[in-house]
Amino acid sequence: MDLTKNQLKNALALNTVTSQKICYVVSLDELELINTNLSSFLAIVNNQPSWVSKGHWTLAYKINSDLLAYYDPLCLNIKEEMIHFMTNCSTNVITSNLMTQSFMSNICGYLCLYMSAKLVEEQDLE
Repeated sequence: MDLTKNQLKNALALNTVTSQKICYVVSLDELELINTNLSSFLAIVNNQPSWVSKGHWTLAYKINSDLLAYYDPLCLNIKEEMIHFMTNCSTNVITSNLMTQSFMSNICGYLCLYMSAKLVEEQDLE
């Protein structure tokens, strides 16, 4: 069973690496809740609207004002709303094309948590 919004929020807050960042956990129709003017933030985004009970978690990490990294464990087509959001956040967007999740599993929330910690940790080393 994958993680809920509240479980993801709690995990981000408890992680010693990601707790230092401004973090959001939102559904596709809640992207406007994210302050895109921030120089850096983490956002775990469900690819479905909030009223849909199931969905798929993805990660957007605004590394700085010029660069946003987008990670989807299934490498699905990026929804129009997400593309619009990302282009409003940053002039440069990098996406992963490495599928790290099986279509038969539901661990996308866990993978997004792992990737968020790794990306922040890597950025902090620079």
